[in-house]
Amino acid sequence: MLGRRTLVVALVALVALVTMPMATGGAAETVAGPVDRYNDTQPHFGGAAIGVHGSGRTICSSGFTVTTKTGQAGILTAGHCFAPNTRLASGRKANGSVNDYGTVTDRKRDATPTVPGTRDMAVITGVPGRPQTYAPSLWTDPVVPGVLRVGGRQVPTPDQDIVCFSGRTSRAVCGFRVIGNLRDGSACDPDNDKICTHGLARAVREGRGGAPGDSGSPVYWTEWDGRATIVGMVIGSLYRDNRTTIFFHTIDQIETGLGVTLVSQPDTR
Repeated sequence: MLGRRTLVVALVALVALVTMPMATGGAAETVAGPVDRYNDTQPHFGGAAIGVHGSGRTICSSGFTVTTKTGQAGILTAGHCFAPNTRLASGRKANGSVNDYGTVTDRKRDATPTVPGTRDMAVITGVPGRPQTYAPSLWTDPVVPGVLRVGGRQVPTPDQDIVCFSGRTSRAVCGFRVIGNLRDGSACDPDNDKICTHGLARAVREGRGGAPGDSGSPVYWTEWDGRATIVGMVIGSLYRDNRTTIFFHTIDQIETGLGVTLVSQPDTR
């Protein structure tokens, strides 16, 4: 166990395609292909690869579907991924046109070089003239069945709960044990270690379990009924001594920080 101490970790991605330990990989946006996390058409799922519309590249991951404080449907990502009002995309449709993913319409990233932050989160929604739909489902390949419905939310219990995340680069990775006190992790900009987000939760597993572009990924576990329970969203990671630590906002932090409500699907069996 890493112990009850604050860790400083490089952010998973920054706005400007800066290379960092677990930052943007700047992967080429997928050309026209099947509907999947790299070509995410409407209704959009969590765990999709997203990037700036027209850039031809993806740099982060989408999180999970929410209702905003104004009652609009949206989906989350990490606040450090994109600037406010950035139009986003995810791959291309079969006809070659870009999959519009929405626009960053609310962003909370309050860390500055002089003031530590506690929020690194953003909401993506449709805008007038470019409406979007978002489904309460997650891309979870390569784990079968490859897509999970979201069934609910839960604040994780340290030293008890085992979680997964599912992102652009690593796809679905499981076996992370939640540790600490849910507020003892910190993620800092590797180009300016004075810009840090504190109060993050931590989870660890042996081996590598994160990669550039996984910022914004949903953190979850799978229930007995096959639905995903959302516990948070990935902000950063650290690989050291053959162990990966992910740092994430818990679901209650996100709900409070953005004023959003998780959207889930009922059990229809």
